[in-house]
Amino acid sequence: MAPGIQLSYLILNFGGGRQAAVEQALQEVYSANHTYNQAIQDAILEVELAYYSLCATVSAIDFADSTLQETMAALDAAKLRMENGTGAELDVLQAQAAYDRAQYAKAEASGRRKIAEGLLAKVLSLPANTSVAIAQPAGEFPGLLEIRDVRALIEDALSQRPDIASLRSVYKARLAATRVAAAGNKPSLHLISSAMQNTYETFGGKEFQDNDWNLGATLSLRWTIFDGFQTKNSWLTAMANAEASRLQLEEAEIAATAEVWNRYHSYETALEKHRASTAFLKSASKAHTMAVEAYESGLRSMIDRLNAEEQLSLARKQSVESRLEIFSALSLLSHATGKLSGNQSQTGSSPVINQAKNQGAQP
Repeated sequence: MAPGIQLSYLILNFGGGRQAAVEQALQEVYSANHTYNQAIQDAILEVELAYYSLCATVSAIDFADSTLQETMAALDAAKLRMENGTGAELDVLQAQAAYDRAQYAKAEASGRRKIAEGLLAKVLSLPANTSVAIAQPAGEFPGLLEIRDVRALIEDALSQRPDIASLRSVYKARLAATRVAAAGNKPSLHLISSAMQNTYETFGGKEFQDNDWNLGATLSLRWTIFDGFQTKNSWLTAMANAEASRLQLEEAEIAATAEVWNRYHSYETALEKHRASTAFLKSASKAHTMAVEAYESGLRSMIDRLNAEEQLSLARKQSVESRLEIFSALSLLSHATGKLSGNQSQTGSSPVINQAKNQGAQP
């Protein structure tokens, strides 16, 4: 018997294939890590949007309660006037219709809140019937940014978004794969070492030689001269894959710039709508107060009072929707720039992120 072992170790590949293979493996790991980070950011965005949606439904219920109380007061006043002989049945019917409409709005708001609670529980990986306590976002939101700041946001997106970074790693990995394929046409130097045990059998009880070991080491230069164009075809395939990755990366970068631009202007529009809705709510509240006083003084009809209440209800609805739109737009803008959330603090973060943090525009 002659047991033994032989080891072959690649010392040098003149085409750089070994280094390229290591680079390819590393870039594939980096890509997987960036993809994981993107999944985390997507999950955080889902939670933020679900949270703000629930906050909006809570505010909507509060406003619906206020509208219900006001229409109830109008209905009581109309009934009282009719009992005193100074009012008409038409006023009572109109007030009753407004009260019924307010009840409908209250029921609708309550249903939306239940749905929003279930959605928030879902994104938190909780059963839908789980009660999640929330607090309304405090503070003000940041104001408009200048165009140069939008460009800074775009630069942030291109440098920090995990999905873009993942595509860059994929591109680098496929470039490395082209070098691996090209190295197949280059010579390689191998170190071959072997160890074998020599054993000897005895005859007639007499030993001729003791068992011993045979050790050896050699250097081997290998070079594939012709392999039926297999190496060349592998290289062409790798080059095509690398070019496809480059085009995919370029397309993703253009899409990212467009997304940041659109998200910013959506936020800009949401701010303008909120300012208008705030002014509308202020004027509608004042008009409603004056309409109620004028009706009680006999200077205005019930229809004037109900019209004022309808305008006030609409103003409240727009106020809730515009506030939700601002917070949602801010979260989407932060996500588009590659941030975990709007209140993330880190060196070189974008102005809108820092402003949101400093002004408390996050839960």
